[in-house]
Amino acid sequence: MAHWLVMFLFCICGGFKVQDVKLFAGKTIFTCSIANIPVSVGWIPSGASVQTDPDQARTRPFYLRLLMPTVGVGAILALAVCVLGFHAANSAFWATYVQLIRGVVAPLAYGREHINSFLIVAQNSPVYGFGIVAAKCGARSAICGMRTAPA
Repeated sequence: MAHWLVMFLFCICGGFKVQDVKLFAGKTIFTCSIANIPVSVGWIPSGASVQTDPDQARTRPFYLRLLMPTVGVGAILALAVCVLGFHAANSAFWATYVQLIRGVVAPLAYGREHINSFLIVAQNSPVYGFGIVAAKCGARSAICGMRTAPA
């Protein structure tokens, strides 16, 4: 939720025309309008997006177009730092890439190990587990943000 909220506020403050906001995936179960911007809520609690007008976005200054894909990642990482502390959030962030590669190479051998170790941590401390998920989501969002860099 932090990711889309910060993206939405950045777009409004940066002068980007927001076409629509989608919270959660799946079929839309609820739609409302905030400042003449349609906001849809799906039934699967994962993911969110803020859709801007691409033609109007090209007219915005380059630094704003460069910052747009990174502010959401920054919000997620700030959340992870608040929960875990800087060192642990940084470690969880960078470990994501190694774990992702190991999981692709041998999903049954390494994937099971990573999931089991996370579940043990989350069972002992749900807040710490949430911080780890936030750091890992920040790493994943950073990969996606790199492909949406401005032209």
